[in-house]
Amino acid sequence: MKVSILGAGSWGTALAIHLARSGHGVLLWGRDAEVAAAIARERRHPRRLPGIPIPEGVRTTSDLAEAFEHSETLLLSVPCAAMREVLDASPGPDSRARRFVSTAKGIEPGTLKRMTEIVLERYPSSSVAALSGPTFADGVARGDPSAAVIADRGESFARDLQQRFSNGELRLYSSSDVVGVELAGALKNVIAIAAGIGCAYALVIGLPLMRLSGLAAGIATFAVLEITHNIVRNWEKIGPGPLTLSTVPETTGLLQATIGAIAWTWSTATFRRRTCWSAPTASRACSTSVSRRRRDGCKRRATGSSKASSRTWRPRWR
Repeated sequence: MKVSILGAGSWGTALAIHLARSGHGVLLWGRDAEVAAAIARERRHPRRLPGIPIPEGVRTTSDLAEAFEHSETLLLSVPCAAMREVLDASPGPDSRARRFVSTAKGIEPGTLKRMTEIVLERYPSSSVAALSGPTFADGVARGDPSAAVIADRGESFARDLQQRFSNGELRLYSSSDVVGVELAGALKNVIAIAAGIGCAYALVIGLPLMRLSGLAAGIATFAVLEITHNIVRNWEKIGPGPLTLSTVPETTGLLQATIGAIAWTWSTATFRRRTCWSAPTASRACSTSVSRRRRDGCKRRATGSSKASSRTWRPRWR
């Protein structure tokens, strides 16, 4: 089938690569004409996903009208803050039965509206869905095993795309609770920031790397309670479907995997920085550490105290 993807960032490009591998005709729209031309010429993204080739089945354009003409099924992979601007610049409603899938995880600043609500304001008769999950753009582009959820308003739209877009690399699960999926996808970003801060602090105080996954799991556990509590508290305002409270814990179960991956990524990056010290720097750090331990040991023997020095050496991160 033909698919248009709006947004040539990391996530939009990764989805274009995945769909092209599955045999779909993909047209990738990017606001920057130079980026679109570079992808078509070099079959690489000049700024994102380094080293990952883009299949020949992915065409590019910077003409928004061409993207809407290419297919009735459009994946919206633009930032949440730019979603309304892009839709306002689109051709507008016509006689074609449009189907929109929002892949943006967030809420519009100012109005606090979900992305599907913004789409329905511009295209009230269209079918809308939301795609969310613990996926990383580079992983999907490489073909790593991944999973995600696609949800609609109880139509057959999500189930149809689940069957068409799933393959051996990316497994989609369908849902009829678009509100719960969108809210969980937006709120998990806040929790992910908290996980990153917690992991950074743990590294500063010298917590072993292998214990960071436990820290992230603890944050994710409270995230499930916090997100569910917000859904319950704002039940009448957000107008959720009947499955919201049962779907949110399932979706935030994906959040736990996301935060765990963030923690592991942070840990791996920090470990690489530690192992990439130059030989003279590592030698000085080791000799300084040994000298201080010897000095502290002499002080304790001289004073007869078994208490360690209050000054502890820590490596100076570069």
